[in-house]
Amino acid sequence: MRTLLFSLLALISMSHHVAAQEGCNDLVPEVIGYSPFHSDSIEVRIINNGEIGWNYPSLILSDEAGDTIAWAPADFFALAEESIFSLPITGPGTVQDGPFFAQLALWTWFNDTLVCNWNVPVDLCPSDSCTNVHPFVLLNTQLTQSAEFPWTVTNEDGLVVASGTMSIDSAGGSAMDTVCLAPGYYALSMSASGVNEANVFYQMMGTAWNTSASPQVQMSVEDASTFTLFGACLDVDNAIQERPVSTLHARIIGDELFIDPPGSSMSAMVHLFDATGRMLHHSTTRHITTRIDLDRFPFGPVLIRLTDDTGIVHSARVVWAH
Repeated sequence: MRTLLFSLLALISMSHHVAAQEGCNDLVPEVIGYSPFHSDSIEVRIINNGEIGWNYPSLILSDEAGDTIAWAPADFFALAEESIFSLPITGPGTVQDGPFFAQLALWTWFNDTLVCNWNVPVDLCPSDSCTNVHPFVLLNTQLTQSAEFPWTVTNEDGLVVASGTMSIDSAGGSAMDTVCLAPGYYALSMSASGVNEANVFYQMMGTAWNTSASPQVQMSVEDASTFTLFGACLDVDNAIQERPVSTLHARIIGDELFIDPPGSSMSAMVHLFDATGRMLHHSTTRHITTRIDLDRFPFGPVLIRLTDDTGIVHSARVVWAH
C-alpha cells in the first residue's frame, strides 16, 4: 500500500511539475526520508547537473500550510554534483504518516537569499523491506601485513542476522561492507587478530555516510556499536503484542542504574532507549541485579526493556538527571 501511494504521489508530482525559478532547472531535489540512525532528522539529496555553485546553501522543508518541518543552517561552501543534507526536525507535529507533499526551499548565503522552491513528494519511512547500511572499520596505524576484520550484526534478541569479513592491507586505512537490514534494534560487533585493538574503530554507516552513522566505538573499549535503524518507522505496538509485557523495578543511585528483573530469571537481554526511541545500550546479563553506568548517556528519560530467557518482556522508565 505504501509503495502504491508513493507511486501515485510521484505521478501527481510529475503532472504538477516543479515550477523552479530560472537557474534551478539544473538541480534535482529528493527527500530521502528519515536519517537511518537518527529519526529526529530528515535527509535530503540535491543532484546538481550544472556548475558547482550556490554559495553556502541551506534547506527548509515545510508542509503545504507553510509550517516548518525541518531545516538546517548552511553546512557546505557550495552545491557539488551530489549534496546530502541532514535537516533536524523542528516541528514534530507537522510530520505526517505515510506519503505526503511538502515545500522544499533552497537558500544561499547563510539563509539570506531564497533561490529555489519545489513541491516534492515525501515518504519518510523506507518502502523496501530492508535498507542497505555499511559496516565500516578504520585503522589509524600502518601494518606489517594485511589484516582481516570479521563482523556480525545481532538483533534485539541477540540472534545473528548478518556477518562478513573485511580486509585492510599493510598501508592501513579503512574498509566498508554492505548489509541490508529492516527497521529494528541492532548491535554491530567486530574483531581482529594481530592488530592492536586500541588502533581500531568501527561503526555502521548509512546511505549518506557524511550525515548518518551509528556510534563509533574503539575496539579495545567497547564490544559493540548499538543502534536503532529507522526507529520512527518501527511498528512498536505490533511488536509488543507478540509477547507478554510486565514491569520491573529500576532505580538510579548516583550515576548508576540498577535493574532488578522480576521472578527468578537469571539470564536476560537489556536494552535502554531515549525518548526518541534511539538505542543507548544493549547487553546480556546473568546477574540478579543489573548495574549500568549512566555517565556516557545524555540526560533525560530512559526507557528500559528487559527480555528474560522465557521471552517475556519487562519494561520500566526512569529519568536520568543531575
